[in-house]
Amino acid sequence: MSRSWSDPKLTQPHDFTPVETEKEIVIYRGGWGFSLPDQHTVRINEAEKLVSVHMPQRGGTYSLERIEESDDELRVYVASGGPIVASALGELETGYPFPTIDVELDRLRARWERAGGARYEDRMHGDPGTRQQFEAWAAGDDYNTKTSQMRAMVREQERNA
Repeated sequence: MSRSWSDPKLTQPHDFTPVETEKEIVIYRGGWGFSLPDQHTVRINEAEKLVSVHMPQRGGTYSLERIEESDDELRVYVASGGPIVASALGELETGYPFPTIDVELDRLRARWERAGGARYEDRMHGDPGTRQQFEAWAAGDDYNTKTSQMRAMVREQERNA
C-alpha cells in the first residue's frame, strides 16, 4: 500500500499515526463514505487494524477494515459496530457521531456554495443549482454512488473557484 498519508518513521507497533494528506479524507462505514469535516481527525494503527476518529468534543476508536487511495481521496473503511474505546466531554454521548446521508449531503451542498456553486436553479443559463443537483437521485443510485458523485463535483467547483 502507498503510504502518502503518513510517515513510517513515526510509527511503533502500538502507535496511532495521524492521517496527514493533501487528498480529501473520506470515512466509509455502512456502505457509503463521508468527507471528514474540518477539525475532525483520523489516526490509524495499521498493525492492530484500528482507526481513531475524533471531533473536538468526542470520538472513538473503531476496527479498521482497510485503506484505499484514489487520485483525489484517501478512503478509510471503518468496520460496523460500536467503538472499542470512546470518549466525550461533559455529558455528551461518547463515540464519534457518524453522519446520516442527509447530514452529509447538507455538508457537501454547503461546501459547493462556499466555492461559488449556484444555490438556486437558473434555467436561463442552464444551471440546475444545488437543490436539484443534491436532492435529485438517478435511478439505481445508492448512497455511495450519490456521495461519490457529489464529492467529485464539489472538488471540481473548489478547484475552479
